[in-house]
Amino acid sequence: MPGLRRLRQSLSGRSDPGGSGPPRPVPVLHGLRGPLSPGPIEGGGHVAADFRQSRRRILIFSLVVGIWALPAWAQGLDEADWPMWRGDERGSATVRLAARQGGKPRRWMYDLSGKVHAFEPGMTVWSSPALAAFDGRAWVAAGSYDHRVYLWDAASGELRFRYNTGAGVYATPAIRIRDGRPLLYAASSDRTVYALDAREGTRVFSVEVEPYRPTLGGARLSGPALGHAGGREALFVGHWVYDKSLGANHQQGGLSALDAASGERLWRTDFLDNRISHPVYLEIDGAGFLCVGSEDGNLRLLRADSGEIVWLHRESEIIQGSCAVWPDRDRPLVFAGSHFGKLRALDARSGEEVWSHKTGYWISATPVVIEGPGSAQVVVGSYDGKMYGLDARTGALRWSQDRGAPVYASAAVIDDGARPTVVAAALDHRLFGLWADQGTERFSVFTGAPLWDGISLGESTWSSPAAAEIDGRWMIFFGSYNGEFWGLPLSEAAIAGPGAPWSNVRFWVTMALVLLGVGGTAVFLSRRRVRGAWSRRKASRQCTPSSRCPLPRYRARRSP
Repeated sequence: MPGLRRLRQSLSGRSDPGGSGPPRPVPVLHGLRGPLSPGPIEGGGHVAADFRQSRRRILIFSLVVGIWALPAWAQGLDEADWPMWRGDERGSATVRLAARQGGKPRRWMYDLSGKVHAFEPGMTVWSSPALAAFDGRAWVAAGSYDHRVYLWDAASGELRFRYNTGAGVYATPAIRIRDGRPLLYAASSDRTVYALDAREGTRVFSVEVEPYRPTLGGARLSGPALGHAGGREALFVGHWVYDKSLGANHQQGGLSALDAASGERLWRTDFLDNRISHPVYLEIDGAGFLCVGSEDGNLRLLRADSGEIVWLHRESEIIQGSCAVWPDRDRPLVFAGSHFGKLRALDARSGEEVWSHKTGYWISATPVVIEGPGSAQVVVGSYDGKMYGLDARTGALRWSQDRGAPVYASAAVIDDGARPTVVAAALDHRLFGLWADQGTERFSVFTGAPLWDGISLGESTWSSPAAAEIDGRWMIFFGSYNGEFWGLPLSEAAIAGPGAPWSNVRFWVTMALVLLGVGGTAVFLSRRRVRGAWSRRKASRQCTPSSRCPLPRYRARRSP
């Protein structure tokens, strides 16, 4: 370029060989680092113009690169927490994270299959995952039936720590970044809520939500939810115990609010003898509330400040899953399913039913709300083997997809393009993804059979998947009931492609083909043997003393 050549010559003190006349003084050039006065140069005005033009091009290029890189930088959060069991009140179980110090996310797996414990109805191998980001890395946490809480690097699967509790941890942990300090809250079946330093894996405090008695037969705690109560950050957890003594044989369920910094109990509300679902914290008109379901079929909305019941909706069957909330400004809605098989939408302010949709069997999963431009839909799986997508405002059925096996898992949402994907799991031991707009299958991955044979899989609420975008790459996290905890890149799951679920028709067709093949082979070999024997017999009849006939095969007997 002529301008750069002139600038190079000016710095070396030479004039343009093509010029004539005495050198002229070059004007002072004000660059990015201050004035530049290289000395006399021929054609200095052209150099100044070329330099300004080059600087302008550099600035424009830097601006374009910065604008292009901004979305990639802004899409991941250097600090992100997981305040409740599905991440937010919509139940999306998805988050965008940044891992500036971690490597590229890849497939990994942590295996517990070598440590098989006795099965108890209602237990799970892994809790559902919780995701967070701090210290420049993305993290995933889960509880296990081996009494431990685990924290891994979400990108590589490197184990950060595992903390021992006194019983199985079946509830999803919650994670909060408080004043730069990450805290992990875990609810164990030893009736205790633990607050752990997520960097060191050490205990900050622990609180027994139910007092110990020698006659206690067992306990179950819900996943903790973080919110605010009376101007303080609070931790809400449901609890249930039963006493097996003859004099006080009863069950007791309730919901407690604890100070998130100290563990101090703020209030407690009892729900008689019923287990409750994972509480969901939501805000309506600036006030905090809690939505909880219970096994007596009641769905309740409580004030987060006091535990006072605002409204109660009664179902005829168990409510096992949690509620999902669509925080619409005009009319916020609460969605919940029950073992009656109905998905209901209730007005969040009054508890009035807005619409309902009947499925073919019970619903144990938590619905998920997916918001789109101008509309929203709610997606849920049922034990009738189908996934349903319905209009969130009217309840109109948009699509349904038959999986061929009961769908137990709550769906996670992956928004990796113009068409979001919902990821769930069914009792055919498969993790699958569906396009959320039409319900067509995107991928299906086999995750393994349960650790135990001959158990009723419907007695437990197994782990549900969660998803995270880590530095632009989507990862799916899932704890299978075969003992493996997975970190699976979406790109690898999509390569697996659609996999048709196994069905009775497919089984009998395959069995008929196998039997046909075995039978055909047997007939062919039998006919070949008979044909050979007949040809040998015919040849022996045609033999004469003068002809050469094959001698019969026999074994010579040894003389005694």
